[in-house]
Amino acid sequence: MGIDLNDLLCPVCLNQVEDNSHAFLKCDWSSTFWSKISHWCGLDLHNFDTIDNMFEWIEQRRGKEMERKILGLNIVWEHRNGVLFDKKEMSPIIAFTKTQDDSLCWVINRAKKLVIDRRIWIQSPFKEISM
Repeated sequence: MGIDLNDLLCPVCLNQVEDNSHAFLKCDWSSTFWSKISHWCGLDLHNFDTIDNMFEWIEQRRGKEMERKILGLNIVWEHRNGVLFDKKEMSPIIAFTKTQDDSLCWVINRAKKLVIDRRIWIQSPFKEISM
């Protein structure tokens, strides 16, 4: 009895063997999600080869970017686990919208003196915070 190779495949795309880099960065779902985040935040997210490269990049930029990136990693992981364990699919666009809403909630709860216009936040979060 050997290892069932299907158990090693990414549960989201079923095209590649799953490792950290594939799950968080290279899977078509993750890649689409990060592209939306990149455009929204006005960040050049590069084409990271590994999750370690991503964390190194985050460490060099401590601040708002780091917090959004970590929130994004959590959303990717939640989606993966939803597909694997609950058989629940979520489009990267829905996940992106969830990230926008969750990050706004996080900022509002952390910086209670800030008055944040959700419409501006949805268009450009860094613009809204810097005002």
